[in-house]
Amino acid sequence: MSLPPEPERQAGANDAVSTRSNADGTGLRVAVIGGGATGLSTALLARRAGLEVEVYEAAPHAGGLAGCFGVDDFLFDFGPHELVTDNRELLALLQELCGDDLLQVRKRSAQYFQERFIAYPFRIADLLQKVRKRFLVRAIADAALARVRGVLTRRRPANLEEWVRGHFGDTLFDFYFGPYTRKVWGLAPKELDARTASQRIAADSIVALAVKSLRLQLFGKEDFDRTHDEQRHNFLYVRGGMGELGNALAAQFEADGGRVHLGKRLVGLGLDDDGRRIERLDFADGTSASGFDYVVSTMPLPEFFPLARPESPLVASHVPRLDFRGMVFCFVGFDRPQVLDHHWVYFPGEDVPFQRVTDFGHFNAGMAPPGRTGLAFELSSNPGERYWEMPDERVLELCTIELERLGLASRREVVAWKVVRVRRAYPVQTNGYAETASAVLDDLARVENAVPLGRQGIFRYCNTDECIEMSMDVVPRMAARERSIRFERASTWVGVGAQSG
Repeated sequence: MSLPPEPERQAGANDAVSTRSNADGTGLRVAVIGGGATGLSTALLARRAGLEVEVYEAAPHAGGLAGCFGVDDFLFDFGPHELVTDNRELLALLQELCGDDLLQVRKRSAQYFQERFIAYPFRIADLLQKVRKRFLVRAIADAALARVRGVLTRRRPANLEEWVRGHFGDTLFDFYFGPYTRKVWGLAPKELDARTASQRIAADSIVALAVKSLRLQLFGKEDFDRTHDEQRHNFLYVRGGMGELGNALAAQFEADGGRVHLGKRLVGLGLDDDGRRIERLDFADGTSASGFDYVVSTMPLPEFFPLARPESPLVASHVPRLDFRGMVFCFVGFDRPQVLDHHWVYFPGEDVPFQRVTDFGHFNAGMAPPGRTGLAFELSSNPGERYWEMPDERVLELCTIELERLGLASRREVVAWKVVRVRRAYPVQTNGYAETASAVLDDLARVENAVPLGRQGIFRYCNTDECIEMSMDVVPRMAARERSIRFERASTWVGVGAQSG
C-alpha cells in the first residue's frame, strides 16, 4: 500500500518555473493545470506523443478526487470508484500501468428503502419479499398512468421533477426520487435539469427496469447503454486503492521525462495583447511559468474562465450559475473484516445523514490490516450548511449511531477515523446548465491555446475512465497543432472517446 507522495521543495518567491526544450523535435510545450486522473493521463499521453509537458497541482499530492486517502493503516477512496470500459486502448493502458494489481470485481450494491436492504440491480423475488405489496401495486399503477398521460400530452418535461413523475409516477417520486434528490443536491427537484434524470437513471420506466432486471437474472444479459450503468456487474479496480492508478500515471510520466510540480495553485494568467493566447502562469507562491504552446486546465471551469477571459460579460452573467456540490467524507476503520453485505449502499431517506456508504473490505484490494475494513460515508453539504459546519467528532457520531441503529456495527469497533471536506465534488446540473456551460466554453475558445478538460474543467459529470478517454481524444489534436481545442463528444456505454461497434 502506498500513500500520496510528500510535497516537493517549493521554489523561492522570485524563482520562475520554466520548461525544457523538446527532445523529440516537435517543439510543442504543454502546461497541465491539475494533477488528477485527467491531468496526469493527459500529461503521460502527451509526453509519449513527443510533447514537452509540465504538470502543476495545487495540492501537496497528486490524484485529485481519484486519489487515495490514508488514515493510520487504512486506505480510502473518495467514495466508490470503478473503471468500466470496453475501449481497448484504455484497457491496454490500464494493464500496462497496473499489471497484476488491476483487479476485476463482481459488484454488489443495494438501496436502503423501507428499512430493508434491496439488492440493485433489482431482483424480482427480492422486491416482492422486502417491499410492501401495497406500495408496489400503487407505484406500478401510478407509473402506468403517468406513461399514458405522457403519450397523450406529449409534453416535454421542464425539469427533473416533471421527468421523473412522467416516467415513474407520483408514488416513486414522492417516496424515493424526490427525497433522494433533495438530499444529494440540496435543491428542490424542480430546480434541476431534466437531463440530470435521463442521464443518471438507468431506465426510463418501471417496465424497462423490470425487463433489464429479468434479462440479467434469467439470461445473464447485461442490458445497458451507459458506461456506469448499475446493470453492469463487473468493474475494474486497483490493488491498494484507486490512488495507485494516479501514482502509476505520475511515476510513468516522470520516468518518460515529465515533471509534476506540487503546491502550485494557479491565481493568474498573463495573456497576449489580443487576449488570444496564455503567455504566463502565475502561482500563489509567487512563482510563474511561461513558454507553453498549450495550457490544459482541469481546474473548475468557473475558476479558470475569469482568469482566461477577465473582460467577458459571461463572468458576471454565466459563471455564478456553474456551481458544484460539496461533500463531507467520513472515513472510518472498523475492527472487523466487513460491515456491509455490499460494496456500497445508497440511502435515499432524508432521515439518514449520509447518502451512500462504501465498504472497502469487499474490494479485496489490501486497503486495511487483516481482519479489518474501512468505510467511507458521504454526506452532501456545502460551506454554510449543516454537515459542512459540524465538528468532525459530531459527524463521526452521526454516522456510527446510524450504523448501530441498523445493527451493522458498534462505535466500540472504530479504530481509526478522519473527516475530509471536498468543496467541488459534483457539478450541479440546474435548469439550463448545459447551455450555460456551453456558452462559457464557446467564449473560452477565444483563447486559442487554452484546453479545458475533465469533470471540473468542462463542467460535466464523468468518471475516472471517461476522463482518461478525454485525454486520448485531445492529445492527438494538440500534437496536430489544432487551435481552440474543445472536447465535445457525448458519453456512450463503451466510454467517452469510443463508439460501440
